[in-house]
Amino acid sequence: MIKDRLLILAIGTNHQSWNNIRRAKRMVREAFPESLVVYSSIAVTTPIGISGKNFRNCLTAFLTDLDIEEVVRRTKQIETLCGNTQEKRACGIVEMDIDVLFHHGQYYHEKDWERPYVRQLLSELLPATIIPSPQQS
Repeated sequence: MIKDRLLILAIGTNHQSWNNIRRAKRMVREAFPESLVVYSSIAVTTPIGISGKNFRNCLTAFLTDLDIEEVVRRTKQIETLCGNTQEKRACGIVEMDIDVLFHHGQYYHEKDWERPYVRQLLSELLPATIIPSPQQS
């Protein structure tokens, strides 16, 4: 079943955002070479919970057999390679943020699912019949 192997990631940056989004997309494809990776369009959003520049965000979805620990390890490595640090974040600079939204039937970052841009970008990738929001499941 697709839902049992599906991984959805949220990608966001507010620093050199066009370059960092392109770089992150390339790095996700390289970090998960066993999968056909698809991306949503890019949404510009205001920062939530921090001060700083607007964010550029996109979602990606693909199938994987990797466990959640390995997925998180690979996404954190991408964040680090993009230059993300806690010191920069403290100054409102987010070079790269990659969050797991859905993995093997499990929802993560449930507040993110309520954000209009996440729902919009998700609808570009997958029909609601494949992956409903957490409130609908």
